[in-house]
Amino acid sequence: MRTCAKGVLFIIVAVISLSSAGCANKSMRAMDVAVTLDQASIAPGGNLPFMDVDLIGVAPDNVKEWNEVKMNDYWQAGSTFRARYPVGERRYTMSFGQGQATQTLSKKDPIWAKWKQMGVKRLFVLANLPGRHDEKEGDSDQRHSWSLESYRWNGDKMDITISQSGPDLKTAMNPEKQ
Repeated sequence: MRTCAKGVLFIIVAVISLSSAGCANKSMRAMDVAVTLDQASIAPGGNLPFMDVDLIGVAPDNVKEWNEVKMNDYWQAGSTFRARYPVGERRYTMSFGQGQATQTLSKKDPIWAKWKQMGVKRLFVLANLPGRHDEKEGDSDQRHSWSLESYRWNGDKMDITISQSGPDLKTAMNPEKQ
């Protein structure tokens, strides 16, 4: 009888351990996020325009809202939607201009700890590209998002290029678990 009880206990502990490991895999990974403007696409004449790129950490409950916000409204001066997400709390803003084609959000930046506390699982990259753009929902020429779940990444660096057609991930991701 004792051997049977030990066997059952072993199985219970093993199941709990395996399920906990699965949860840990889905935790958010802080990464160095390098954003580079594709000068040939954005400024064929040679001079990069002054423009902002916002990195937004988004929890699963807020993904729909971020996919639906109209980018022309978001980037409009005095946008109330953008103001709801203060820099350093929910939003990390990169300001580009002359001679500044690449910037990096360090994996050691304090915003990652704040995003982790908020349950962030996706990184939205919003680019204030010059001109008017399509207003479609989801990924577009001004908005794209990627998972931050640990199992999706082999390293701790994400390379993103911003061109006139929008944000593009250059770093390979692992497939999504079913």
